[in-house]
Amino acid sequence: MAGIGYGISKVIMMLTTSHYTYHNITEEDLKTLESDNSSEVDASPRTMWKTFYDKGWNEDGTGARNFYADNPTKRYIRDGDWYYDTVDKVRSAGYTRFNNWNNTTSINLAKTAFASRLRLEYVMTHELAHSTIFMNATLKGFLLYKVERNGKASFEPEMLKQLYLSDGTYAPKISIEHGAIWGIERDFMKKFGSSGLSGIIHDSWGAYWDTYFAPQKQYNHVYEAIKKLVK
Repeated sequence: MAGIGYGISKVIMMLTTSHYTYHNITEEDLKTLESDNSSEVDASPRTMWKTFYDKGWNEDGTGARNFYADNPTKRYIRDGDWYYDTVDKVRSAGYTRFNNWNNTTSINLAKTAFASRLRLEYVMTHELAHSTIFMNATLKGFLLYKVERNGKASFEPEMLKQLYLSDGTYAPKISIEHGAIWGIERDFMKKFGSSGLSGIIHDSWGAYWDTYFAPQKQYNHVYEAIKKLVK
């Protein structure tokens, strides 16, 4: 009976959950690497797999099962060397696709992600972090909360508490997941010598980062699980 109950629950989950969900790494996320002028690398799955094994990511439980290069699918189209997400309306260097039915992930990168070795490693670090989080049920429990609207239940990203800044404005709203990923991007920048952090976060916000992000248990729980990806 227990087995039958599980089977019924699994079917209900599959019928009520989207088959795929997606996470982008956007043009904004890559601004700090625009000055990296080293030679581009071959835009191919083979390059991605080689990087995956050379960096030892194959031992980190990322759940990544497939890599694709310069081959947008579904909601994505080419926009020069970038992808364009027709749902979120942003240019993207790549995305992670989560298969909610069989619990696997695939990573698909646009040609711009291969502009240099450093850029490729940075983009893959970002996307493999999303993949690692997706594969960990405990982490997902920290990242989503249940809400009900008009009698229907759904799940939304858990956000870090906004901080009121000295200039009279609030800090940008950031999800716990992206906050943790920006944390490892900060580690990446420090390790490989680039200045600044991705998107809206910058090294000049160091005090803000240390006093606002670091002490929060939810942030640290996720950050500690993915910081191993920076190698």
